[in-house]
Amino acid sequence: MAVNLKLVKKRVQVETVVGEYTSQVTLKGELTFPVEVKKIKDVHAEITNLAAKPLKDKLLIEGKLHKQVTWVPEAGGRHDGVEYEAGGVYDLPVVETFSHFMDFSGCTPECAVTVDARVEFVDQAEKTEGGDDSPTVWRQDVTIELFVRVSRVSNAHVITDVLAPGMALNIVKDKCIVESVVGQASKQVKAVADIEFPREVAKIKVVQAKVKDIATEVVADRIEVSGQLHQQIFYIEEGTGRMFETSVDEEWTAPIELPGARPGMDVTADAMVECAEVELKPDIKNQARRTAIIKIAVKAMADLPLEFVKDVTGPNIRTVKGVLKCENVVGSATSQVDIQRDITFQQPVKKIMSADAKVKFKRKDTRVVPDQVVVEGILHKQIFFVGLCDDAVWEKSLDEPFSTFVDIPGAQPGMNVAVKGRVENVDLIPPDYPEKCCENFEPEKYSWDQAAVVEVKAKVTQTREIGIILDVTGEAAVLPAEEYVRAVVDRPSIRFYKIQPGDTFWKLAERYGTTVEAIMELNPCLDPQNLQIGTIMKIPCGVPGAVSPQSSVISRQQF
Repeated sequence: MAVNLKLVKKRVQVETVVGEYTSQVTLKGELTFPVEVKKIKDVHAEITNLAAKPLKDKLLIEGKLHKQVTWVPEAGGRHDGVEYEAGGVYDLPVVETFSHFMDFSGCTPECAVTVDARVEFVDQAEKTEGGDDSPTVWRQDVTIELFVRVSRVSNAHVITDVLAPGMALNIVKDKCIVESVVGQASKQVKAVADIEFPREVAKIKVVQAKVKDIATEVVADRIEVSGQLHQQIFYIEEGTGRMFETSVDEEWTAPIELPGARPGMDVTADAMVECAEVELKPDIKNQARRTAIIKIAVKAMADLPLEFVKDVTGPNIRTVKGVLKCENVVGSATSQVDIQRDITFQQPVKKIMSADAKVKFKRKDTRVVPDQVVVEGILHKQIFFVGLCDDAVWEKSLDEPFSTFVDIPGAQPGMNVAVKGRVENVDLIPPDYPEKCCENFEPEKYSWDQAAVVEVKAKVTQTREIGIILDVTGEAAVLPAEEYVRAVVDRPSIRFYKIQPGDTFWKLAERYGTTVEAIMELNPCLDPQNLQIGTIMKIPCGVPGAVSPQSSVISRQQF
């Protein structure tokens, strides 16, 4: 007897890791100074606008290396309208664009790529050969650590149940938790604001911009992304030719529509400044307009408990089997790290203007051990402060290493791990300076106390190939009515559901292949005309003779 089998399917979008790779890359560059250099005091380097393009068995990685070089002129002089004094301290802002090809077996243009980078080491700058022909050009190499994760996103329709009224079937099911891709989206945001300088400006020299303090909040079908646009503006003072720097922070928010996004999901957000301009206003020497274009990309992931049909047997039943490759979630957890260090400034500090702190990870040292993830990281701080003795604005950069353990039962070496870091708090407590501290100042006697709290989140997954059923066809003997009823009763047939906006008993019956009467019987306390959002209710699944639109006969599918 031919029977029309009804297959209940669930669409899933899963991401599988093709591979992870960490490598060191040396970026070779040159520093061109406006006048003869006596010495270079400090170099602060940072990677921004990092992006990766997947190719066939290769990756093209591109980004920008921002350097802020503090230097001292050998002799005075004027260059490009700027007056330099011998022995003075000046900043040279440098932006170098770089690209790097990386071999990556298994990569294809359709893959998704996660890329991260941190500056490991900045070589001491050296004068290039040539003597008097190039007295202002110095060579400097910067070593960075690149981490890339290549993954592939697959769509699949997984059979979660087989409905066959009266058929003698043996249905074998299995369960797992898969890392599911809910969706991803991007958006451009334009930030425009006016700025007023403390002195008259002859011209804008350099503008450096970056995004910091990115935060996300998930609401239904939307992700609210917020952050700060940090801009350093180097300008020339009218009349004197002296170069000054001013920093501006601007808060921004951007709502990005992402259907399916829900609170509690794992959300990542990246933002980069595509362009930044500062244009002086006509006839107003100390005012300008700032314009920046910020590109934001978001991605939402969810740990999806999945019960699927692993095998179906019965008289004259034929099945088509396949394999679903996915990331099986082993577990995730967080750890807090308290970092307490002393900070020494080379001059007395009047006040801290801002302290930009962020977490970077030593990817090659972060690893999975039995039931734990060992995380090695760096707390990077860029502090802008006002000198007590000169009222000038100065900058100090610090890298503070830390390590922590994140307990994840079931984690084993060789599994995949993803780590995230967030600075929860940074406190800087000043020393008591004496009245005449500007005379013969001894920095080591007047250190600042620092207390920082960093949150580290680690998630461990294991790439797994799950055997599933793609299709079920054939004929089967019909069970006697009393045996069929007993078989249906013996099978788990109730799910718990949280009522969402727009739900009705009729819609839920259609969605889950049941009837309004069956739902009402399980939920006698619910008023069908007044369903309360958020209420937990029971839904019977797979009632004989009731088939939802999603539960239909499918043809053979490959994925």
